[in-house]
Amino acid sequence: MIQYGLISKVDSGVLEKTIDLICEEFTSGLINVTEVGCYGGDTGKGLCEYIKSKGRDCWITGIDNNKDGETIRFSYDKMICGNSNEVYNQLEDESQHLIVQDANHSYPNVVQDFFCYMRKVKRGGYMWWHDVAPHAQGNDWQRMGDKNDKDMFISVRKALTDIGLFDNKFEGWEFVMEDADLNDAGGGCA
Repeated sequence: MIQYGLISKVDSGVLEKTIDLICEEFTSGLINVTEVGCYGGDTGKGLCEYIKSKGRDCWITGIDNNKDGETIRFSYDKMICGNSNEVYNQLEDESQHLIVQDANHSYPNVVQDFFCYMRKVKRGGYMWWHDVAPHAQGNDWQRMGDKNDKDMFISVRKALTDIGLFDNKFEGWEFVMEDADLNDAGGGCA
């Protein structure tokens, strides 16, 4: 069983389904993945293991500012240190098959991460977001902004809804799937 760090089995199942779709869409060559918000690196390690179990090679880039102080245990092919909205241009446009977004989940950070990283995804590639479940919204202050501002707590779903991603109103992007473990206080992914 492949382990993905702090994400639930339901969330890791959606992540694996996303990798399966990538393998179907891009039938040969290296799979490029960027994980934005690495924490300990266990999700990056799990992604690498799953991609290799599909008979494919991968290049995994990690982006993290290490404000949580967690030691990153996985050896990423490339590690970019810094705030996601300040280092995004270290990735080439249209270079990534998958971007795993699991960094700061406040409303302003989710919005800026979408617009910073949307051009980094290959046509036919995917952007995967963590903590989108309705029951996760409003939990956990994201260590920025006013603690009385609900947008400074987990607000991924609100941000992606306002961008127009859930109802396919953002041109060039198509909503594919989401799922959540209702027993997980956070979580959910799309």
